[in-house]
Amino acid sequence: MSNTAAVGEKVGTRGHDKGHQEGAGGEHKNLHVFVNNRKFGEEDGVRSVMTGRQVAALVGVPAENAEITRERDGKQITADETVNLEHTEHFQVIRARVDGGCCHVA
Repeated sequence: MSNTAAVGEKVGTRGHDKGHQEGAGGEHKNLHVFVNNRKFGEEDGVRSVMTGRQVAALVGVPAENAEITRERDGKQITADETVNLEHTEHFQVIRARVDGGCCHVA
């Protein structure tokens, strides 16, 4: 069995790189993230560098009302902060404030 592969061909996977490939020039193939336990890929708008605003938008939470947390280190991500998605990342996005209500009980 040969250890060589054509450019862009996947040779093998290791741990956190599973499902993550690099092609010619180092661009990422099959890049994806998990937000609130839902998987999103490049077809959903995932890019190798994203802002907190873009991460929140994946689950429909307005950035102005979002608390974005990167799970691997618990870091809070601001709406305008950029994150590099070198490996599969997991985020939790919650609404910081929920307005609502319909009735007052006397």
